[in-house]
Amino acid sequence: MVAQPDVEEIPPSLNELKDAVVGQVTQSGAATQESATPIAATEAGAATVAATDNHVYDAGSIEKYPEFEGGMAAWAKFIQRNLHYPDRATEEGTQGKVFVSFVIERDGSISDVTLIKGIGGGCDEEAMRVIKKSPRWKPGLQHHIPVRVRYTMPLSFMLN
Repeated sequence: MVAQPDVEEIPPSLNELKDAVVGQVTQSGAATQESATPIAATEAGAATVAATDNHVYDAGSIEKYPEFEGGMAAWAKFIQRNLHYPDRATEEGTQGKVFVSFVIERDGSISDVTLIKGIGGGCDEEAMRVIKKSPRWKPGLQHHIPVRVRYTMPLSFMLN
């Protein structure tokens, strides 16, 4: 019979580990520069460590598109409630589509809002204001990992 070594410390139970969080501190409490990086499976099934991906993807080049919470019907409702026709555009009779580009971040927030094509009369600024005001989206996914995605959106300004 093999003698068992003396154990000074009892390992934690599964219940104690249930809410454990991976961090940058060793068991003895010393800080390290190590980081916990998510692991993703490749198409071949092998696991790879995914580095933080700061690349901005085009909406057409990713596996799962970003989606406004509640879908396009909820997006249309958000635009309808928040987009106001500028007084100057009304006075000048300005109509048309404003094209705005923006990045949907990994956390669903909106950044890098830029004007692609404007019509003037205050409509360009109003379109950008509303996009910046947008609540969080469901982010796009590449290999089941949230990624940054550039989206281009037309906003219509039409007088009755």
